[in-house]
Amino acid sequence: MESILRFDFADQIFSTISGPTNRPVFSYIHVEFEGSLAIICAELQGTEIVRYITMQLMYDAKSQQYWWPVLVARTPVHEYVDIGLSTYECEHYGAIFWYEERINKSRNTKKPKFSLCCLQGKVQLPKRRDPPKILENLLVNNDSRSKQFRRRIRTYNNMFAFTSMGGRIDNSANDGRGPYVFRLHGQNMHLIGDLLPKADETLRFSQLYIYDTNNEVINRMRNASSSASEDPCDASIVMQLSQMLDSINPLVKVFRSVKDHPSLSFRDSLRLKLIKKRTTDARIYNLPAADEIAALIVGDFDPENVERDIIVEERSGTLQRIDELHPLYLPMQYPLMFPRGEDGYRQDVLFRFADFNSNKKEKTLTLRQYFTYNIQDRPSQFNICLRCGKLTQQFIVDGYTMIESQRLLYIRLHQKELRANSYVTLTHALSRGETTSSNIGKMIVLPSSFTRSERPDLLSHVFKIKLNALIKDITKEFLFGICRADIYTIEFQKRGLPHAHILIWLNAEHK
Repeated sequence: MESILRFDFADQIFSTISGPTNRPVFSYIHVEFEGSLAIICAELQGTEIVRYITMQLMYDAKSQQYWWPVLVARTPVHEYVDIGLSTYECEHYGAIFWYEERINKSRNTKKPKFSLCCLQGKVQLPKRRDPPKILENLLVNNDSRSKQFRRRIRTYNNMFAFTSMGGRIDNSANDGRGPYVFRLHGQNMHLIGDLLPKADETLRFSQLYIYDTNNEVINRMRNASSSASEDPCDASIVMQLSQMLDSINPLVKVFRSVKDHPSLSFRDSLRLKLIKKRTTDARIYNLPAADEIAALIVGDFDPENVERDIIVEERSGTLQRIDELHPLYLPMQYPLMFPRGEDGYRQDVLFRFADFNSNKKEKTLTLRQYFTYNIQDRPSQFNICLRCGKLTQQFIVDGYTMIESQRLLYIRLHQKELRANSYVTLTHALSRGETTSSNIGKMIVLPSSFTRSERPDLLSHVFKIKLNALIKDITKEFLFGICRADIYTIEFQKRGLPHAHILIWLNAEHK
């Protein structure tokens, strides 16, 4: 008999099977027949029907009644769940989070704990000082001059950067119909050139601190302009930023000192050594003096004694790649985000209460933990890393490439520990006679644990919270029926907006 179902929530829900609080339970709704019409009657008494399950209509011979099985929830199911604002502070260093980002999500507590920012207090880094007032006003004020600075902040930063980025920047997504997107292609690296330019060569990057300083503002603006259609930079802002960096940045002072060094007049060989090793505790100090970060070398030198320091030649004609683990890697590329020349990431940063003599494997800070700590919003601090707009996007992408580069380097250098020989695909290829590298690839195996890192931007935080809530509805609240297993993957669209592909397995009777 073909039945037309009419949902009339007039009567009560019968025979509710008890279950845990806030967990879905099975109920059976009374069904009455009027000819060929099946009428399902129920009443919402503090519960809501989540889903009508496609199961066989139940007939109770004793009561001579028909029953229809449904899933009900003890708590109302809302069409939209507002997660509110991120108002919960980490008890250690004051980073703010949403309540849904707490460690133990299965328990409700008035004092949630968080680990994303500082691993529950294990990470300790010196507090960043507020930027100089000149820079802070340009970042927060709403006058036309400050707005123009924020629109062209990447250009202003490049004017004073000591190094260039080796990756290719793709602006195809920035067609004026959406928010700005910073996208980088190719292998990223920071490169530094010679101290002095060759004859008829345009001044670039660190050379602007040394050569033809009488026309420095004009040279910087000429070097930064790329097209006539772009909004021109403000010469007064360039002058103010130059004076600011001259007064507080030790790295700028070192390069300025090269200009007045007598070796330039006597044509002696001159080099600048940017020192990597520090003697201070990186958990407390991050403001090195000029003599701690660099030294001038006159005449010949022994390359074996420079360890992993950066040696900038007077005129070598080549670009030198900067090591991602050098403390000056970030401040040389982002002078406006590190205006006092603060050290970037250092390999010798220990966890709180840890020491080098410990036998623990994990006792020093990783690149990912360094960036995660620094890009957290803390109401008690002015975090310049989050206030620079387009430059902040570049900084985060740059940090991501640093992290991935070091992860891949570790895998390449630890193939034996990762048991790469147990992967038989390449071995079988060789046994078949494949000897061309283009056919079989290089013998470096990525383990299954190598996956893409989570994105740190605000949109991704909210997306992950919403996705977790959806997965909970499916797997715990039985939105589509009893779920036996689930798997999902997250992808990012052209403009960086995320979406998820979710695959679920249901019980046979719920399919």
